[in-house]
Order: sequence, then structure tokens, then C-alpha cells
Amino acid sequence: MSLAEDADPSSGEAALAYHAWYRAISLIAQKVAAVPKHLYRRTESDAGEGKERARDHAVYRLVHERANAEQTAFQFWLQMAGHVPSRGNAYAAIWRESGMITELIPMDPDRTYPCRRNGQLWYVVYPFESEGEGIRLRPEEVLHFKGFGFDGLVGYPVWAKAAQEIGLALGQRKLESSLNKNSGRPAMLLETDQAIDDKVKTRLRDDWERMHVGLDNAGRTAILDRGLKAKAVSLNAEQLGAAGAAQMSLTAIANFTGVPASKLGAGGRNYASQEQEDTAFVADGLDFYLNVLEDEASAKLLSAPERAQGYEVKANREALLRPAIKEKFETLRVATAGKPFMTQNEARKQLDLPPSDEDDADKLLIPLNMGQGGNRNSPNDNADPGPGRPEGSANARTPKPDPAVRAAAATALKTSAKKLVKRVAFHANRAAKDAGKFMAFLDGLRAQHAAIFRAELLAAEETATAANGNGKSLKGQGADWLFETIAAEYATVSNEATPKTLAASVAALVADQEVRLPKDLAHILLESPNEA
Repeated sequence: MSLAEDADPSSGEAALAYHAWYRAISLIAQKVAAVPKHLYRRTESDAGEGKERARDHAVYRLVHERANAEQTAFQFWLQMAGHVPSRGNAYAAIWRESGMITELIPMDPDRTYPCRRNGQLWYVVYPFESEGEGIRLRPEEVLHFKGFGFDGLVGYPVWAKAAQEIGLALGQRKLESSLNKNSGRPAMLLETDQAIDDKVKTRLRDDWERMHVGLDNAGRTAILDRGLKAKAVSLNAEQLGAAGAAQMSLTAIANFTGVPASKLGAGGRNYASQEQEDTAFVADGLDFYLNVLEDEASAKLLSAPERAQGYEVKANREALLRPAIKEKFETLRVATAGKPFMTQNEARKQLDLPPSDEDDADKLLIPLNMGQGGNRNSPNDNADPGPGRPEGSANARTPKPDPAVRAAAATALKTSAKKLVKRVAFHANRAAKDAGKFMAFLDGLRAQHAAIFRAELLAAEETATAANGNGKSLKGQGADWLFETIAAEYATVSNEATPKTLAASVAALVADQEVRLPKDLAHILLESPNEA
């Protein structure tokens, strides 16, 4: 407590002087702001109930693109998400023109006061350094994102609750600065058996400090007369204990904010992997703030009829949980022995996408390399015909293909495949310079390229069908295999790379795909066609 007595922060701004507190608040704000916010509306079709982005609604632009004339949506949410975990409250005025919401304007949480008058809730805001009467706003004119609190009106100012821990850390830094002032050494005593008057004492002390205090004077030689002896004063046990308490402040700040201590600079980690730590951070820390933003935005920016129609503001948590989702679905894949466990529309619903109207979108499709459809597969479907079987039977051996035809088919497949790999690679490399653009590239991959894959590989697939000589058509199979493989590998890169390493990871993948995938495609269609 002695360290913190004169170091307690006097405001939320002053608390940010402690590096761990600043890191915790800024990390929450950056993560929450980076999560895309969309306006969705409920949809119904023959395929079932789903969601779609309501891009034509005015609120969509406010929450996803630009909140006001001076701030993008990211900057606005960064400010809101920074105020809630620090001040406990974040406020924004809802500006309307002709009844339509046009801007969301942030307000200073230290100069905005919710209050009740005659049972009616009002927000009083002092927008300028003025002691006059504040501006009164009705609840429907204010977005109020509140943190944990007991009266239902405001959230606790978290910085004030954490003031002693922050003050302890700041006091420790003050102590270290005072030690550095003496070249990193404790104070010195100059002793002598002779009597020295006050003027001489003052002159000796001033001369000593002028010659030896400060880092620039470290190591200078001291010359003493009058029988003086220099004696260092070491830190006592209480001071040493206070110095060690600074490390414990990191754990305390982690408890106040929900940010893992390892992300604040504390040594060690409480999780088996980085993915587990990030998942816990989202579940135990960030999810609360995302819920606060979603609920208040949906309640204040949408009318009651719109909410009844299924409109809602949602944050796309998939952007934070992609590695965890990958692990979950990999576990399900192993549990089902590699067989599909989700239809196309079920997968689209997981990603908040509207259902597809394709004929097979609600069917559990079985890959061709699993025989003729899972439980409909009979033991003899892929059996060796064996001796004595008639040449014309369904399981008869096919005649050996002409090597020249097979070589021509292989060349056609490799040429077309390499062209398609390069086509996607061109767009991938451009998008990989920015993580957000790369995610948009992945979202639009199927719509922009899947049909082109089928058209480009059609002739090569027909040549491969003829080369195999078994009468089994390969139409569309090579194109679908190649497209799905490319899409899956790009998705894996997006899960494993960081924003800083994304461009290099994509470039490395592209170089590998150009060599590997054309060969793999030719091998699958000509050597092992069932794998397609």
C-alpha cells in the first residue's frame, strides 16, 4: 500500500499509464472492433429458415461500413469497446434526419450521466468544457453499452476498482526510477569520526550528488578526504517484497479484464496450446462485450416491427473462432469415419448464410470414393472381377487403355489444372495483403470460380473418360475435386497464419499448388478414378 499511496490513478485516462492496463483495454477494443458486425434478417424458403445480410437497410451501413462522417465502423466500435472495459460505460448519440438514423456520434463517458427524473430516464451530456446546463437526451436517442453493475443504470468504472493494483505497479516503477537515478544502486552514506558543521555537510552532499548521481555518472571514481568513508544502504525486506509484488499486478489486471495474463507479459501459460488460450479469451472475455454491443444496437437501432420480422445486429464470431471450429469439425470427421455429417444448407446455416436452392443442398452427399452411396454400397461394388467372370459383366476387367491416349489425357488435365490454379492464385496473392480482404476472397471463392473450373476441365475430363475405357463418365469430378482442394487449403492457411505472415504463407502455398495439384489430378482421374 505504501507504494500505491501517491500513485493511484485519478482518472480512466491516467490508469492507461500502466502498460499492462493499457494492453488489456486496447486488446479487448481491437479484437471486438475487428469482428465484422452485420445486420441480418430472417429468411424463409422451401429449403427452410435461414439468415441473410440486409445490405439494403440503412443500419447495415452504420454498423458495418461507416458510423458517422468522421469515423469508419471499425473506429467507432474500437472507441465503444475501449470505453466499456475501462469506464464501465460507452455512449453514442443516435442522430436522425426525417426519422431515419444517419449517424452514431460517440459521447465522452466521463461527461455523460444517466439519471431518472419523475420516473423517466434521461441522459445528460456535457459535450464541451462547460459548467452550464447539459444537453438532455431521451433513451431512444442514446446507445448505452454498459458493463457489469448492480443498479441496472450504469456499469462500474473498472479502472477505479482496479486503482490500487494499478497504483501498486506505478509505485513500483517510481521506485525503480529512483534507483536508476543513483546509477541503479541504493542510497549512499558518507561517514566520518570528525565533527562537521552544517555548511560543510551540505557542500559534501551536493558535490557527491553532482559527481555520482545519474546513469551518465555511473562508474566515476570517488576521492574522499576528512576521513570520510562511503557506505551503501541496501534495500530492506519490505522494499524487496514490494518490488516482487509488481509481477502479481499482471495477474490482478487479468482478473479485472478477462484477458489472459500471458497476453499482458506474465510468464508461463495456463493452456496446452495457443488455440485453447484464444478460445478461452473469446468465451470468458470478448463474448461478453460482443453480446453487450449486439443487444443494445439491435434494441435501439431497429424498430419493434423490424425486430419482429427477424432483423438483428450480429457480430461474426467465426472471425475469432476459426481455429476452434476447425478442431471441432475435424473431431466430428474422425468420429464419423470420414463420412459426411452435414448437408450443404446445414453448413451454410452455421455461417449465417441463406439456404441454397440447389437440388442436392439438403442431401447428405457421399463421395464417390466411398462406393455407391454409404449404406447402399454392396460388398461386390469395388471387388476384383476374379477369374471366370464374363467380360461383359458389370465387374468385368476393362481392356488395358492405350498408353498414347492416357498420355494425351494426362497432358490435357495438367495443362488445364495449372491454368486454374494460377487463376485463383492471382486473386489470392492480391487479397492476402490484408486479412479482411482475404476473408472476403474466401467467401466469394465459389461464386467467382467454381463454374469456370467445370467449363475449363470439361474437355480434359472427357479425354480422361475415354482413356480409362471403362465407360464411367468423369464429367465435373475433376473440376470439383480441384476446386474443393484449393478452397480447403486456402482456408487452412487463413486459420493458421497471422495477419503479418498471411501474404508469405499464401505465396508459399501457391508455389506448391502449381507443381503438386496438376499431377495429383491426373493421377486421381487416370490411375484412381474413384478418388475423385
